[in-house]
Amino acid sequence: MQKKVEDKISEVALRYRLPAKVVKAIFESQFYCAREEIKKGVSGEPDTFANVKFKHLGRFVAKEGRVKFLKRIKDERGRRIHKG
Repeated sequence: MQKKVEDKISEVALRYRLPAKVVKAIFESQFYCAREEIKKGVSGEPDTFANVKFKHLGRFVAKEGRVKFLKRIKDERGRRIHKG
């Protein structure tokens, strides 16, 4: 984990008198929840992906062009692997 993040976790733990382990779990849980929501999307269908907003990071939005681009790259890699 980055030093800056570790320092922030320690700072919050001291401020609220919580173990650093608990603060770290809370911090990481937001990314876990976002990942789980995004995973529910269907590959190649941008409308099925959830938009996620983090208070300090902003919104994560599945744009149609980006989803198509990523799908194309994935398909190309699959073809290269199978060609051997």
